[in-house]
Amino acid sequence: MAILSSSLINYENIYSQSHANLFNLINNRSNIPDPANLSGSRKFIYVREPKIDSRNFEGFPLIIVPSFSISQKENSADMTRAGMVYDIVVRVWTQDNSSDSSGNPNGAEQLNTISDDIIQTINANRKTLINQGLMNFEMSSSDFDYDEIDGKVVYIREFIFTFISRLRVAA
Repeated sequence: MAILSSSLINYENIYSQSHANLFNLINNRSNIPDPANLSGSRKFIYVREPKIDSRNFEGFPLIIVPSFSISQKENSADMTRAGMVYDIVVRVWTQDNSSDSSGNPNGAEQLNTISDDIIQTINANRKTLINQGLMNFEMSSSDFDYDEIDGKVVYIREFIFTFISRLRVAA
């Protein structure tokens, strides 16, 4: 899936552009650095859940930024604008496969660091998102859940982002 450059959402590119605008913010290593590879050369952001048993899987941590779920709520009285609701669930996965200098597993710490970076990035770029058509921002997140994969603990946190905007309807 090719990711577009960030730009204004319009009626012809609702799905692709809304996704690109959020994906590009999160995929920017200046905003959210990869704690496992500070050079930025490792795949860290995915659009779908990766096959973690694949030879090509580059490891944890990772962030999954899927496509938005979009619904149209209402039209303006003159039928020129539609109320659009954009929902997305972004997931962060980390694993106790590395440790700090004392030998303590740090998957939970990485989960919190990445989560802090996501919240800070979205809040610092709200004006940018508004200018691109993603406005009236709401966010919630889960505590964290965990699973065991290959004998190691995987920590998972979900962020639910909702944006509401008025989109000019095609004539």
